[in-house]
Amino acid sequence: LRRVRPSVEGIVGERITFRVMPDFAPATVELLEAYGNYKFSDGFNVLFGRTKSPAGLERLVSQTNLAFIERGYPTILLPNRDTGVQLHGKIFDKRLDWNVSVLNGTADGASSPSSAPDDNYELAGRLFTHPFVNSDGALKGLGFGVSGTVGDQDNASPSQYRTTAQQTAFSWNGNVRLDGRVTRISPQAYWYYGPVGLLAEYAVSELDVVRIDTLARDTLTNEGWQVYLTWVLTGEDASYGGVRPASNFSLSNGTWGAFELALRVGELLIDEDAFPNFASPAASASKVRGYTAGLNWYLNRNLKVVANFDWNEFTGGAPGGADKADEKALFTRLQVYF
Repeated sequence: LRRVRPSVEGIVGERITFRVMPDFAPATVELLEAYGNYKFSDGFNVLFGRTKSPAGLERLVSQTNLAFIERGYPTILLPNRDTGVQLHGKIFDKRLDWNVSVLNGTADGASSPSSAPDDNYELAGRLFTHPFVNSDGALKGLGFGVSGTVGDQDNASPSQYRTTAQQTAFSWNGNVRLDGRVTRISPQAYWYYGPVGLLAEYAVSELDVVRIDTLARDTLTNEGWQVYLTWVLTGEDASYGGVRPASNFSLSNGTWGAFELALRVGELLIDEDAFPNFASPAASASKVRGYTAGLNWYLNRNLKVVANFDWNEFTGGAPGGADKADEKALFTRLQVYF
């Protein structure tokens, strides 16, 4: 079981909402989210507690509504869940989403511990616009924006980076620590029109790192990007929030639910200055190019069957300066959501 996440959500009065969501799938139970939100107006909310950092685009999609089984390469460079205070809202007749957050701070792709590991915090922000959201034309489903984080991390362990097939593509030497400024920025966009959807995202993560044995320091910049296309074969509308089948699977009625085809290409690029001082070129790739093809079957609003084929190509990562062999993986998932 990859995820077992019961959630408790509620509304107190007209302005307060809350959510608590643990995950029982790991070896030890993890509290993924626990937050309260006070709504002063549509344009101004205050959220306090633990939830997703606002930095990513694909990251903010619920796991139940992802187009693919695993998230792409920009997402692994951006923070996951974090604890702090988020100010957010929708303004200009819901054409602009904004978020300004003060968070504990965490390594790339990771979730922060329950308390800050040092006295530093991270500032995160996001602006995302839907300029034609109130129209009825082809651009109604267009959205684009930018997000980012900035903060300091002292003597923290940096994250290893995995492929979309969940195998290690890049790992730091054991004596490397984050020690200084961590800055991330992510331009992002999507467009949905009828049964077709297109999403593009780029992320750059700039890290101050140090070797604790030699005290050698450097500022390294890692990048990731992805573009993916989705097409609902049965004609339902594609959307950022997932597909809702027009009819449920039923043998007696001769209905099959909804089918969606998804195609993705993306890359992870590691700063060349990371080698060999901070990472071994014989064990870690400097670039990964990945392709994913997926088929999603929505039997109803609660039941989804997914199949993905991932193909990843590497630059470096093998002894003698050779390229690591291509990685091919077939994933399937049965997802129940209720």
